[in-house]
Amino acid sequence: MQLARKALDARARLRAVFLVEPTSRSDGLVRGCPFHNAAVEPAGTTSEVVELVEQYKREFTRRPAEVAAEAGARDP
Repeated sequence: MQLARKALDARARLRAVFLVEPTSRSDGLVRGCPFHNAAVEPAGTTSEVVELVEQYKREFTRRPAEVAAEAGARDP
């Protein structure tokens, strides 16, 4: 993950997130977030999957905010 690359300063790590090409299928089309897809496929029948997805999404939003604060953002 780009945000964990300690060899880069915080600002460079944030920029790197947006420079990385998304993973795509062989047909070249991106099929969205695999975690979101996993959560909606079972249509609420697999609470363990939904719990893992929610945990991932919380971390996904927390980590960039931390790095933005490290980079000097006033209101990340």
